[in-house]
Amino acid sequence: MFKGTHGTCSSNADSSRTSGFRYSNVGIRGGGIYFWGYLLDDLETDAKDLAIAWWRFAKKRGDYAKAASSRCSVIFADLKVENQDILDFEVRQVREQFIVYSQKVYERIQ
Repeated sequence: MFKGTHGTCSSNADSSRTSGFRYSNVGIRGGGIYFWGYLLDDLETDAKDLAIAWWRFAKKRGDYAKAASSRCSVIFADLKVENQDILDFEVRQVREQFIVYSQKVYERIQ
């Protein structure tokens, strides 16, 4: 188990609280739900700052243009996920293996 933060606008945060997270097919590293993960409580502030930075980036990009409220919300979550269900792209070997895999898939669908 680890902890994570998710930066978004207030409208999306309210929706996530009432209806659960919505899986996105689009993301910098592919589809999914992104969290800034951490294990140590001492890193909570850093994870919060990263979530806020993501919100700023997404707001500037126009992601929240149609939202009722584009104000920043940071969701703090305790995540119970099996290790085999996590792709940690900060680990170079994982990232490179994923790139090779995605290139092979791309070649097949061309």
